[in-house]
Amino acid sequence: MLADRVDALLTGTDGSIAAALLPLREAILATNNAQAALSHLGRSRAHDVLAEIAAGRAPLTHATLDQHGPIIALFARTHLLRRLRRHLNGSALQPGAAYRARAELAASSLFLTHLRRRGRTLATCRQIDLNACIASPRLTID
Repeated sequence: MLADRVDALLTGTDGSIAAALLPLREAILATNNAQAALSHLGRSRAHDVLAEIAAGRAPLTHATLDQHGPIIALFARTHLLRRLRRHLNGSALQPGAAYRARAELAASSLFLTHLRRRGRTLATCRQIDLNACIASPRLTID
C-alpha cells in the first residue's frame, strides 16, 4: 500500500519514476512503520512536494524537501507551543487542542506553498496573495 502511494506520487508525466527519484523512493519505503508513513503522506504537504519534484516543477534538493521547515518550526515554537503551554497549565493535552495545532501547522504550510507558487515570500506577501489563498479550495483542513 505504501509502495503504491509513493509510486503514484513519484511518477512523472511520462508515466515512469525518474532514476534520480529511485533512492528517495527506497528511503521512504525503508520505514519501519508503513502506516505512519502513509499517514504522514496523507496529512502533511509532503505529497505536494513529492508531486512537484516528480513533475519537474521543483528540483530534488534538500532545500526543496526542507523548504518550509525553519519557518514552520519557528511558528510552532513561538506561537503554538506557547499557547498550548499557557492553556494546559499542567494538565494533559486534549485531542481537540492537538488537532487544532496540527491544523494550524498544515494551513501555515499550505499558505507558504501558495506564496512560493506565486513567486512570493512572507516578506513580499501582499493582501491579494492572502485573499487568493483563502479563496483557494486547496486551503481546506479537515
